[in-house]
Amino acid sequence: MNGKVAVKLLNPQGLMVGKSQSRPRVAIVAYLFPTVSETFVINHVTGLIDMGYEVDIYAFGAEKLDNYGHRQLDEYQLAELTTYLPKELDQEGVARQFQQRDYCAVHCHFGQVAEKMAFLKGHLPRAAFVVTFHGMDIRTALAEGDHILHSTFQTFDWFIS
Repeated sequence: MNGKVAVKLLNPQGLMVGKSQSRPRVAIVAYLFPTVSETFVINHVTGLIDMGYEVDIYAFGAEKLDNYGHRQLDEYQLAELTTYLPKELDQEGVARQFQQRDYCAVHCHFGQVAEKMAFLKGHLPRAAFVVTFHGMDIRTALAEGDHILHSTFQTFDWFIS
């Protein structure tokens, strides 16, 4: 394949998304990054890097700590991969930023984050959109109703719990 990796991600309809590129690029979106209590996001990012993916991290903030205690933050230089988004999104500006990267996938941690980012699907039609639900957002949806995740359920391709 001349040093290129074929990205073959399938959405639920079985349609190919992504394209052939040197290293497939994935966007990981979390509410806070880094945070001590969400080591699963760090493990997700470093696992993708270890498998040969280019990874960009997007978050709406970070915990304010002197030391997070995660060696991978320095080892993988995750601060350099992280872009902080404003809590009040300029959707057109964010869409332009994401469009410059040719992502094969956008993976959001937590349903509420996916709900904020669902607008991107129309701007990145070739990317697979994935959301991982964790305990908090499942409890919130059960308590408040699934309408709080309406855009996520309408636009995302893959759901993990």
